[in-house]
Amino acid sequence: MINDDLPKGLSTAALDELKLEHGEIHIIRHPDDAYPSVLVKLPKRVEYNRFKSEIGNDRKAVSEKALEGFFKRHVVYPSREELEVVLETYPALTDAYGKKLLELIGMSEVTESKKL
Repeated sequence: MINDDLPKGLSTAALDELKLEHGEIHIIRHPDDAYPSVLVKLPKRVEYNRFKSEIGNDRKAVSEKALEGFFKRHVVYPSREELEVVLETYPALTDAYGKKLLELIGMSEVTESKKL
């Protein structure tokens, strides 16, 4: 990873420590860096199942509160306190970045099928 890819204030050594603690780490950011970046760990199946139980049967209308909780539980950088400060300024990041986190584990609106 090139240092330009790291969120501001995070060293390569700190990233290595996060990887050791959490396994695979992904960065979620706005394409033109208009908003702060976050690092997330990928949810495990049991964590995704918990999220599904929080949203209930209507998968298309994902609850904003459930998505926010799911997202926050998987952010490994910045700290929870720093994330709360960011979200005071940019509260909609939980929606945009939370949806990206779901895409990382396979929830996509774009799927294809055909009869074989």
